Amino acid sequence: MKKYYFLVLILYSAFLSAQNSKKNAGQKSKIKSHAVWLVQPSYDCFLEINQRDYGNLKGAFINEVPLSKGKNVLKFKHTDSTDVIHTETVEVSGKNQSLLKVYIPEFDPRKSDLHSHAIGGMVFIQGGTYNMGCNKEKNPACKDNEGPVHTVTLTNYYICKHEVTQEEWMDVMDSNPSYFKDCPKCPVENVSFHDIEIYLKKLKELSGIAYRLPTEAEWEYAARGGNKSQGYKFSGSNSLYEVAWYDDNSYNKGIKDPDYGTHPVALKKPNELGLYDMSGNVWEWCSDGYAADYYSKSPNNDPKGVPGAELRTLKGGSWHYGADGSRNTFRYSYYPDYKYKFSGFRLVFHP
Repeated sequence: MKKYYFLVLILYSAFLSAQNSKKNAGQKSKIKSHAVWLVQPSYDCFLEINQRDYGNLKGAFINEVPLSKGKNVLKFKHTDSTDVIHTETVEVSGKNQSLLKVYIPEFDPRKSDLHSHAIGGMVFIQGGTYNMGCNKEKNPACKDNEGPVHTVTLTNYYICKHEVTQEEWMDVMDSNPSYFKDCPKCPVENVSFHDIEIYLKKLKELSGIAYRLPTEAEWEYAARGGNKSQGYKFSGSNSLYEVAWYDDNSYNKGIKDPDYGTHPVALKKPNELGLYDMSGNVWEWCSDGYAADYYSKSPNNDPKGVPGAELRTLKGGSWHYGADGSRNTFRYSYYPDYKYKFSGFRLVFHP
Protein backbone atom coordinates (compact mmCIF):
# COMPACT_ATOMS: atom_id res chain seq x y z
CA MET A 1 0.00 0.00 0.00
CA LYS A 2 2.85 2.36 0.88
CA LYS A 3 4.40 1.64 -2.51
CA TYR A 4 1.11 2.61 -4.16
CA TYR A 5 0.92 6.00 -2.35
CA PHE A 6 4.60 6.62 -3.11
CA LEU A 7 3.95 5.97 -6.84
CA VAL A 8 0.95 8.33 -6.82
CA LEU A 9 3.08 11.02 -5.16
CA ILE A 10 5.77 10.68 -7.84
CA LEU A 11 3.21 10.88 -10.66
CA TYR A 12 1.58 13.98 -9.10
CA SER A 13 4.94 15.69 -8.75
CA ALA A 14 5.73 14.93 -12.39
CA PHE A 15 2.33 16.39 -13.40
CA LEU A 16 3.02 19.65 -11.51
CA SER A 17 6.48 19.86 -13.04
CA ALA A 18 5.02 19.43 -16.55
CA GLN A 19 2.43 22.15 -15.90
CA ASN A 20 5.13 24.58 -14.77
CA SER A 21 7.21 23.76 -17.85
CA LYS A 22 4.25 24.58 -20.11
CA LYS A 23 3.64 27.79 -18.23
CA ASN A 24 7.24 28.91 -18.73
CA ALA A 25 7.56 27.70 -22.35
CA GLY A 26 8.38 30.42 -24.86
CA GLN A 27 9.62 32.89 -22.24
CA LYS A 28 13.04 33.95 -23.48
CA SER A 29 13.85 36.11 -20.46
CA LYS A 30 13.28 34.99 -16.87
CA ILE A 31 13.42 38.36 -15.17
CA LYS A 32 12.35 38.43 -11.53
CA SER A 33 9.60 40.98 -11.79
CA HIS A 34 9.72 43.89 -9.36
CA ALA A 35 7.63 46.19 -11.52
CA VAL A 36 5.38 45.77 -14.51
CA TRP A 37 5.67 48.35 -17.26
CA LEU A 38 3.12 48.72 -20.02
CA VAL A 39 4.86 49.33 -23.34
CA GLN A 40 3.08 50.26 -26.55
CA PRO A 41 5.47 50.47 -29.55
CA SER A 42 4.41 52.07 -32.81
CA TYR A 43 4.35 48.58 -34.37
CA ASP A 44 5.78 45.10 -33.81
CA CYS A 45 9.37 45.04 -32.54
CA PHE A 46 11.80 43.00 -30.43
CA LEU A 47 12.98 43.94 -26.94
CA GLU A 48 16.20 43.39 -25.04
CA ILE A 49 16.26 44.09 -21.28
CA ASN A 50 19.63 44.51 -19.59
CA GLN A 51 21.34 42.66 -22.46
CA ARG A 52 18.90 39.74 -22.27
CA ASP A 53 16.48 38.89 -25.06
CA TYR A 54 12.88 39.42 -23.95
CA GLY A 55 11.16 38.66 -27.24
CA ASN A 56 8.56 40.17 -29.51
CA LEU A 57 6.30 43.10 -28.59
CA LYS A 58 3.08 43.69 -30.48
CA GLY A 59 2.62 47.20 -31.75
CA ALA A 60 -1.16 47.07 -31.79
CA PHE A 61 -1.36 46.15 -28.08
CA ILE A 62 -0.14 47.34 -24.70
CA ASN A 63 2.54 44.84 -23.66
CA GLU A 64 3.35 43.94 -20.04
CA VAL A 65 7.11 44.07 -19.50
CA PRO A 66 8.60 42.85 -16.17
CA LEU A 67 11.49 44.93 -14.78
CA SER A 68 13.77 44.26 -11.82
CA LYS A 69 14.68 46.71 -9.06
CA GLY A 70 17.30 49.27 -10.01
CA LYS A 71 18.29 50.55 -13.44
CA ASN A 72 16.87 48.74 -16.47
CA VAL A 73 18.10 49.35 -20.01
CA LEU A 74 15.46 48.55 -22.64
CA LYS A 75 16.64 48.26 -26.23
CA PHE A 76 14.16 47.98 -29.11
CA LYS A 77 14.94 46.36 -32.48
CA HIS A 78 13.04 45.65 -35.68
CA THR A 79 14.01 41.97 -35.58
CA ASP A 80 16.15 39.71 -33.42
CA SER A 81 19.20 40.31 -35.62
CA THR A 82 18.99 44.04 -36.38
CA ASP A 83 20.80 46.90 -34.73
CA VAL A 84 19.19 48.68 -31.78
CA ILE A 85 16.83 51.37 -33.05
CA HIS A 86 15.63 52.89 -29.77
CA THR A 87 16.88 52.78 -26.15
CA GLU A 88 15.08 53.62 -22.89
CA THR A 89 16.55 53.59 -19.36
CA VAL A 90 14.02 52.91 -16.59
CA GLU A 91 14.83 53.23 -12.88
CA VAL A 92 12.69 51.02 -10.62
CA SER A 93 12.64 51.75 -6.86
CA GLY A 94 9.47 49.89 -5.91
CA LYS A 95 6.48 48.10 -7.38
CA ASN A 96 4.91 50.41 -9.92
CA GLN A 97 3.20 50.47 -13.24
CA SER A 98 3.42 53.02 -16.05
CA LEU A 99 2.71 53.41 -19.74
CA LEU A 100 5.74 53.91 -21.94
CA LYS A 101 5.01 54.65 -25.59
CA VAL A 102 7.92 53.81 -27.85
CA TYR A 103 8.25 55.10 -31.40
CA ILE A 104 10.91 53.71 -33.73
CA PRO A 105 11.65 54.60 -37.39
CA GLU A 106 9.17 52.97 -39.74
CA PHE A 107 10.54 49.84 -41.39
CA ASP A 108 8.72 46.61 -42.12
CA PRO A 109 10.80 43.67 -40.82
CA ARG A 110 8.50 41.18 -42.55
CA LYS A 111 9.67 42.40 -45.92
CA SER A 112 13.34 43.13 -45.37
CA ASP A 113 16.02 43.00 -42.70
CA LEU A 114 18.59 45.75 -42.23
CA HIS A 115 21.49 43.28 -42.21
CA SER A 116 20.15 40.85 -44.80
CA HIS A 117 18.76 43.26 -47.31
CA ALA A 118 17.44 42.86 -50.80
CA ILE A 119 20.08 45.42 -51.73
CA GLY A 120 23.39 45.41 -49.89
CA GLY A 121 23.43 46.44 -46.26
CA MET A 122 21.40 49.53 -45.42
CA VAL A 123 22.97 52.07 -43.08
CA PHE A 124 20.74 54.37 -41.05
CA ILE A 125 21.66 58.03 -41.57
CA GLN A 126 20.60 60.36 -38.79
CA GLY A 127 19.33 63.53 -40.41
CA GLY A 128 20.92 66.87 -39.65
CA THR A 129 22.07 70.23 -40.94
CA TYR A 130 25.29 70.85 -42.84
CA ASN A 131 26.95 73.35 -45.17
CA MET A 132 26.65 71.89 -48.65
CA GLY A 133 29.02 72.84 -51.45
CA CYS A 134 32.55 74.20 -51.73
CA ASN A 135 33.97 77.69 -51.11
CA LYS A 136 36.19 78.65 -54.05
CA GLU A 137 37.83 81.46 -52.09
CA LYS A 138 39.07 78.98 -49.49
CA ASN A 139 39.71 76.08 -51.87
CA PRO A 140 40.94 76.93 -55.41
CA ALA A 141 40.01 73.38 -56.52
CA CYS A 142 36.31 74.20 -56.20
CA LYS A 143 34.38 74.58 -59.43
CA ASP A 144 31.83 77.32 -60.09
CA ASN A 145 28.93 74.84 -59.92
CA GLU A 146 29.93 73.75 -56.38
CA GLY A 147 28.86 77.06 -54.87
CA PRO A 148 27.66 78.98 -53.16
CA VAL A 149 28.00 77.08 -49.89
CA HIS A 150 24.50 76.88 -48.43
CA THR A 151 22.81 75.36 -45.38
CA VAL A 152 20.83 72.15 -45.95
CA THR A 153 18.73 70.22 -43.43
CA LEU A 154 17.87 66.57 -44.12
CA THR A 155 15.46 64.15 -42.48
CA ASN A 156 16.47 60.57 -41.54
CA TYR A 157 17.07 58.00 -44.28
CA TYR A 158 18.80 54.69 -45.03
CA ILE A 159 21.49 54.34 -47.69
CA CYS A 160 23.29 51.30 -49.15
CA LYS A 161 26.70 50.74 -47.62
CA HIS A 162 28.07 50.01 -51.11
CA GLU A 163 27.17 50.48 -54.76
CA VAL A 164 24.61 48.08 -56.22
CA THR A 165 26.54 45.08 -57.52
CA GLN A 166 26.22 43.07 -60.70
CA GLU A 167 24.72 40.11 -58.84
CA GLU A 168 22.14 42.35 -57.15
CA TRP A 169 21.16 43.77 -60.54
CA MET A 170 20.94 40.29 -62.08
CA ASP A 171 18.72 39.03 -59.25
CA VAL A 172 16.10 41.54 -60.37
CA MET A 173 16.69 41.98 -64.10
CA ASP A 174 18.01 38.50 -65.12
CA SER A 175 20.70 40.15 -67.24
CA ASN A 176 24.00 41.97 -66.78
CA PRO A 177 24.61 45.14 -68.81
CA SER A 178 28.10 45.71 -67.34
CA TYR A 179 31.19 46.14 -69.50
CA PHE A 180 33.33 44.41 -66.85
CA LYS A 181 31.32 41.21 -66.59
CA ASP A 182 32.11 38.07 -64.58
CA CYS A 183 32.64 40.06 -61.40
CA PRO A 184 29.49 39.55 -59.28
CA LYS A 185 30.74 41.75 -56.43
CA CYS A 186 31.78 44.61 -58.71
CA PRO A 187 29.35 47.51 -59.09
CA VAL A 188 26.95 47.20 -61.98
CA GLU A 189 27.82 49.82 -64.61
CA ASN A 190 26.86 50.76 -68.12
CA VAL A 191 23.38 51.64 -66.81
CA SER A 192 21.51 54.84 -67.59
CA PHE A 193 19.21 56.81 -65.32
CA HIS A 194 16.27 55.40 -67.27
CA ASP A 195 17.59 51.83 -66.85
CA ILE A 196 17.65 52.39 -63.09
CA GLU A 197 14.04 53.60 -63.14
CA ILE A 198 13.00 50.26 -64.65
CA TYR A 199 15.13 48.39 -62.12
CA LEU A 200 13.50 50.27 -59.21
CA LYS A 201 10.03 49.46 -60.47
CA LYS A 202 10.81 45.73 -60.70
CA LEU A 203 12.59 45.76 -57.34
CA LYS A 204 9.52 47.23 -55.68
CA GLU A 205 7.34 44.52 -57.25
CA LEU A 206 9.66 41.86 -55.81
CA SER A 207 10.37 43.32 -52.39
CA GLY A 208 7.40 45.59 -51.71
CA ILE A 209 9.85 48.34 -50.73
CA ALA A 210 10.04 51.71 -52.47
CA TYR A 211 13.80 52.12 -52.90
CA ARG A 212 14.99 55.16 -54.80
CA LEU A 213 18.14 57.00 -55.82
CA PRO A 214 19.57 59.42 -53.26
CA THR A 215 19.17 63.13 -53.77
CA GLU A 216 22.41 65.01 -54.33
CA ALA A 217 22.12 66.53 -50.85
CA GLU A 218 21.61 63.10 -49.25
CA TRP A 219 24.53 61.69 -51.21
CA GLU A 220 26.93 64.48 -50.21
CA TYR A 221 25.85 64.40 -46.54
CA ALA A 222 26.48 60.64 -46.39
CA ALA A 223 29.80 60.94 -48.25
CA ARG A 224 30.96 63.59 -45.77
CA GLY A 225 30.18 61.26 -42.87
CA GLY A 226 26.85 62.74 -41.76
CA ASN A 227 26.80 63.82 -38.12
CA LYS A 228 30.06 61.87 -37.58
CA SER A 229 31.95 63.86 -40.20
CA GLN A 230 35.66 64.49 -39.67
CA GLY A 231 35.72 67.05 -42.47
CA TYR A 232 37.69 64.95 -44.96
CA LYS A 233 38.25 66.06 -48.55
CA PHE A 234 37.26 62.62 -49.87
CA SER A 235 34.76 60.21 -48.39
CA GLY A 236 36.49 58.79 -45.32
CA SER A 237 40.00 60.21 -45.74
CA ASN A 238 42.21 63.00 -47.05
CA SER A 239 44.24 60.25 -48.73
CA LEU A 240 42.31 59.16 -51.82
CA TYR A 241 44.33 55.95 -52.20
CA GLU A 242 42.92 54.72 -48.85
CA VAL A 243 39.30 54.95 -49.93
CA ALA A 244 38.99 54.95 -53.71
CA TRP A 245 39.68 53.32 -57.05
CA TYR A 246 40.51 56.22 -59.40
CA ASP A 247 42.72 56.88 -62.42
CA ASP A 248 46.10 56.55 -60.65
CA ASN A 249 45.45 53.05 -59.27
CA SER A 250 43.09 51.80 -62.02
CA TYR A 251 42.72 53.52 -65.40
CA ASN A 252 46.31 54.74 -65.79
CA LYS A 253 47.69 51.21 -65.38
CA GLY A 254 46.46 50.29 -68.83
CA ILE A 255 43.93 47.84 -70.19
CA LYS A 256 46.20 44.79 -69.76
CA ASP A 257 46.73 45.40 -66.04
CA PRO A 258 44.47 43.43 -63.61
CA ASP A 259 43.69 46.66 -61.74
CA TYR A 260 42.27 48.30 -64.87
CA GLY A 261 38.52 48.90 -64.51
CA THR A 262 36.06 48.53 -61.66
CA HIS A 263 36.79 46.57 -58.48
CA PRO A 264 34.64 44.52 -56.09
CA VAL A 265 32.86 46.79 -53.63
CA ALA A 266 34.07 47.37 -50.06
CA LEU A 267 37.75 46.61 -50.64
CA LYS A 268 38.88 50.07 -49.57
CA LYS A 269 38.50 51.81 -46.22
CA PRO A 270 34.91 52.91 -45.35
CA ASN A 271 34.01 56.43 -44.30
CA GLU A 272 32.84 57.54 -40.84
CA LEU A 273 29.39 56.00 -41.38
CA GLY A 274 30.66 52.64 -42.66
CA LEU A 275 29.95 53.47 -46.32
CA TYR A 276 32.26 52.15 -49.04
CA ASP A 277 33.32 53.57 -52.41
CA MET A 278 31.52 56.88 -52.08
CA SER A 279 34.71 58.18 -53.70
CA GLY A 280 35.81 56.36 -56.85
CA ASN A 281 34.97 53.00 -58.45
CA VAL A 282 31.94 54.28 -60.44
CA TRP A 283 30.10 57.57 -60.78
CA GLU A 284 26.80 57.35 -58.88
CA TRP A 285 23.53 58.61 -60.30
CA CYS A 286 21.44 60.88 -58.05
CA SER A 287 17.75 61.59 -58.45
CA ASP A 288 18.21 65.35 -58.92
CA GLY A 289 17.60 67.28 -62.07
CA TYR A 290 20.86 69.21 -62.58
CA ALA A 291 21.50 72.93 -63.00
CA ALA A 292 24.92 74.57 -62.59
CA ASP A 293 23.40 77.44 -60.56
CA TYR A 294 21.02 75.31 -58.46
CA TYR A 295 22.85 75.98 -55.18
CA SER A 296 22.00 79.68 -55.41
CA LYS A 297 18.27 78.89 -55.29
CA SER A 298 18.14 75.54 -53.52
CA PRO A 299 15.62 75.21 -50.67
CA ASN A 300 17.10 74.59 -47.22
CA ASN A 301 15.05 71.51 -46.33
CA ASP A 302 15.47 68.24 -48.25
CA PRO A 303 16.31 69.77 -51.66
CA LYS A 304 15.51 67.56 -54.65
CA GLY A 305 17.05 69.36 -57.61
CA VAL A 306 15.49 71.09 -60.61
CA PRO A 307 12.12 69.63 -61.73
CA GLY A 308 12.04 68.73 -65.42
CA ALA A 309 15.75 69.41 -65.95
CA GLU A 310 17.39 68.01 -69.08
CA LEU A 311 20.41 66.66 -67.17
CA ARG A 312 20.80 64.45 -64.09
CA THR A 313 23.44 64.66 -61.37
CA LEU A 314 26.27 62.17 -60.79
CA LYS A 315 28.63 62.15 -57.80
CA GLY A 316 31.77 60.51 -56.48
CA GLY A 317 34.19 60.10 -59.36
CA SER A 318 35.19 56.76 -60.85
CA TRP A 319 38.01 54.36 -61.69
CA HIS A 320 38.85 56.29 -64.85
CA TYR A 321 38.63 59.83 -63.44
CA GLY A 322 41.20 61.98 -61.63
CA ALA A 323 41.36 62.74 -57.91
CA ASP A 324 39.46 66.01 -58.30
CA GLY A 325 36.26 64.18 -59.31
CA SER A 326 36.37 62.10 -56.12
CA ARG A 327 36.00 65.11 -53.83
CA ASN A 328 32.78 65.02 -51.78
CA THR A 329 31.56 68.30 -53.24
CA PHE A 330 32.40 67.69 -56.91
CA ARG A 331 29.36 67.80 -59.23
CA TYR A 332 29.03 66.04 -62.55
CA SER A 333 26.04 65.70 -64.86
CA TYR A 334 24.85 63.89 -67.94
CA TYR A 335 21.74 63.06 -69.96
CA PRO A 336 19.49 60.42 -68.37
CA ASP A 337 19.91 58.03 -71.32
CA TYR A 338 23.72 58.09 -70.93
CA LYS A 339 25.30 54.71 -70.14
CA TYR A 340 28.94 53.73 -70.06
CA LYS A 341 31.41 51.64 -68.07
CA PHE A 342 32.06 54.50 -65.65
CA SER A 343 28.63 54.99 -64.06
CA GLY A 344 26.58 53.00 -61.50
CA PHE A 345 24.49 53.80 -58.44
CA ARG A 346 23.49 53.04 -54.86
CA LEU A 347 20.03 53.20 -53.34
CA VAL A 348 18.20 54.92 -50.53
CA PHE A 349 15.19 53.96 -48.45
CA HIS A 350 13.23 56.71 -46.70
CA PRO A 351 11.40 55.66 -43.49
